[in-house]
Amino acid sequence: VTLYTPVCKPLPFLKSGVVALVTAASVALGGLAALAVSTSSSVPSSLPPSLAASAFVVFCHMYHREILMDIDDTEGDEAGQILTLPRLLGKPLALLLGGGLVALGTALSAWVVGMQHGLRLSSLGVLQNGVMRGGAEVAATVAGIVGLRVVGATAWLAPVAVCAAGVSVCAYDWRVVWRKEFRHDDVSKGIAWSPLAMVVMLLLMGTGSI
Repeated sequence: VTLYTPVCKPLPFLKSGVVALVTAASVALGGLAALAVSTSSSVPSSLPPSLAASAFVVFCHMYHREILMDIDDTEGDEAGQILTLPRLLGKPLALLLGGGLVALGTALSAWVVGMQHGLRLSSLGVLQNGVMRGGAEVAATVAGIVGLRVVGATAWLAPVAVCAAGVSVCAYDWRVVWRKEFRHDDVSKGIAWSPLAMVVMLLLMGTGSI
């Protein structure tokens, strides 16, 4: 706190990054501690891949939320001569940066969840190749997918849910916040509800391991 206000707050990228990094670090350290307790062993020297991905997702979403908060407080920051990202880049570009981070975190989260459920892009290639062959082989391929990959099909629901959560945040940013000219009420709702997408991703990522 002593260093944040005089050192970090005047620097727009560092200001939001520090808050997001501290939050992500708490997730990573808490996860390591929980892992050590559950396995009755010492704290691992490195982060497991799924935990590292979770920390990155938290960083992306918290950075996005910090940008929304700076957009909401632009007038106060102007009065206090605080150079935030919305003041430096403009509200639309700052929001686009936040949305890009959410999209990046969503893509990583969907990949991790897919790996946890044993999903591979090659499984989509099976269907594509079958369609290209045509005729009876198409029917055989479809029958095989329906009959033998019922569990795999349901496993796709997890990464789809992750993508839906991320898309909902980006869609709200664009269709509500941006297109309605960054109204206070709309931005405040985004600040309040966007972390729910992060929670959905973390919960789904916590159901398996890689």
